[in-house]
Amino acid sequence: RRLLNGQPIDSQQPLPYTAHISLHYQPAATFEVIEDGQTLTLISAAATLGEGLWQVGQAVQPGDYLSADLSAALLSGLEVEIRRARPITIETQAGTLSARTSATTVGTALAEAGVALQGLDYSLPAEDQPLPADGKIRVVRVSEVVSLQQTTLPFESSYAPDPNLELDARSVMTPGQYGVKVSRVRVRFEDGQEVDRQTEAEWTATQPVNQVLGYGTQVVVKSAETPDGVIEYYRSVQMY
Repeated sequence: RRLLNGQPIDSQQPLPYTAHISLHYQPAATFEVIEDGQTLTLISAAATLGEGLWQVGQAVQPGDYLSADLSAALLSGLEVEIRRARPITIETQAGTLSARTSATTVGTALAEAGVALQGLDYSLPAEDQPLPADGKIRVVRVSEVVSLQQTTLPFESSYAPDPNLELDARSVMTPGQYGVKVSRVRVRFEDGQEVDRQTEAEWTATQPVNQVLGYGTQVVVKSAETPDGVIEYYRSVQMY
């Protein structure tokens, strides 16, 4: 570059007739750009790397990766790497997102797009895999819910004689009580849909109490009027 009094000039134009002339000569810098495994040797007299890349038609676009800062001074022997961004499509439960990235792995691309995986979330392809050729990535949001579920345990019934109860009468000597069994269940949801349910543990919170029914054994003599006179009895039974 050639500067006249600080301003760029055409070297073919005549110098102005003035009392003071300041000429400044800036030699071009030779630098190398590595892109897609190929090395390009470029020449520019720009003051910064960003300006130099723009002058030689290698401008950095949004999403591109550059190994050096664009504002770095452009010096001979400088070597930089450019990794061009490519379009990707990220499919999530909330919708589809389009972005551009120069990342080499799925996880880095998701982080750059603001769709980082959290907790049990996973992606297809996996986050440690290279970007797919078609640029399509699916993010699956995963959540788990642990709940306690109760079920009743039945009780059994038995009979026992009750000497204080009249013959053929029935009573509840010990009331039965249901027991309670508790299960800890883990339910897995992917994108809001249940995909798995597992019982992790079971225990009996309350043991059932068996019921005891009493039957009377006490004989009580009664009397009754019949056409044949008064009779005494201690048990009456209906029959055909």
